[in-house]
Amino acid sequence: MRAAPQYNFQQAKRTLTTTFNLERWNFYLKDYNDVVVTAFLQYGWPISHSADQLPRSTLQNHPSARQHPSLVCDYIAQELKYKAVIGSFQCNSFSTDCVISPLQSVAKRDSSVLHVVHNLNFPPGQSVNDGIVRDEYLSEPFHLCLPGIDRLVEFINCKGPGCLVFKKDLKCADNFISIPSCCLVYIQLL
Repeated sequence: MRAAPQYNFQQAKRTLTTTFNLERWNFYLKDYNDVVVTAFLQYGWPISHSADQLPRSTLQNHPSARQHPSLVCDYIAQELKYKAVIGSFQCNSFSTDCVISPLQSVAKRDSSVLHVVHNLNFPPGQSVNDGIVRDEYLSEPFHLCLPGIDRLVEFINCKGPGCLVFKKDLKCADNFISIPSCCLVYIQLL
């Protein structure tokens, strides 16, 4: 994470590798306020971190990740394949400070299947997420409310009999977007 006067989609415009047809996205979103989504897909999604200082790095993964080294190795191999991470590094090889957040393994809801996550809430009080303002995005008021079953029922009632509804679970968004080396790194933790 590095401070810059403007986000990549506003200034440098370093293009990401993606399989999305951005021309088609622009065409379908041209009359919507959300057309900025295509810029985010092309140049990266800003995380809108606004703390005065960098979060504190954690140089050791959580015990749940250390207890499942093969799971973590498989996860990293998959992320490298999708070009979603770069590394391994023994030290910071960048010309600027970087922040290292620990990995952990977590069981999926209603399942015993483990998956690996980057814990951006650690360490408490000095984490990446501690520098991200809730209910604000890119200095604009914003409130995200994920739709629940009530919203689905309302949608079906509005569309009427015969409407088609489908659900897509994006288990790994890296299948769709290949992120360049500027986004996420992992460092070999000894």
